[in-house]
Amino acid sequence: MKRSQRAKKMSQYSLAAGSLVIVGSAAQGAIIYTDLNPDVVLSPSGSYVLSMAGSDRVRFLQSTSAFTGINVYLGGSLFPGASVASTGKFVSALNANSSVKEKTSWVGNGANIFCATLYNGSFYGPLANTTNKYIGIRFVNGANTNYGWIQMNVPNSVASATITGYAYNDVADGPIQAGQIPEPAGLAALACGAAGIAALRRTRAA
Repeated sequence: MKRSQRAKKMSQYSLAAGSLVIVGSAAQGAIIYTDLNPDVVLSPSGSYVLSMAGSDRVRFLQSTSAFTGINVYLGGSLFPGASVASTGKFVSALNANSSVKEKTSWVGNGANIFCATLYNGSFYGPLANTTNKYIGIRFVNGANTNYGWIQMNVPNSVASATITGYAYNDVADGPIQAGQIPEPAGLAALACGAAGIAALRRTRAA
């Protein structure tokens, strides 16, 4: 769907559902959601650059070195001003409906940070053996800071890593919950994270 068509569609949803819908709310702003269909599957030695608000924000990498993993490259000279919610050298694996903005530990500025790794035969990390988890992201957009999320699945191995979609609040410093989406495939989709995204996909496929 073209951006102009998506914006018109989201405006219609806002009018139809009133203050219960996050789109068009003065407090929440507009949630801009991108469903990657098909999902992006990270390949060995491959990379995927994710853009938000018209600019590149983050690069996902899958390494084939002895320390194999999925690396998220942020900030630096490539994508300045981007950072992700973290716990040390790993991303934070956020559950659906958790507040992205309230996360207190962020890393960026050219850092490599792991989502899941395979080392000495062990597969571990916050996203290892998981589906429907989220990575919190914040980025500088002109004079503003925006918050968003990226959904990633790594169900059983590094080779299974997929990026399924992402979203951000286009209002400066506006809040967003992990999994929050703008389109009410039933209003409950706005509050049920991964289940809401699945419902939206089923609706589109019908």
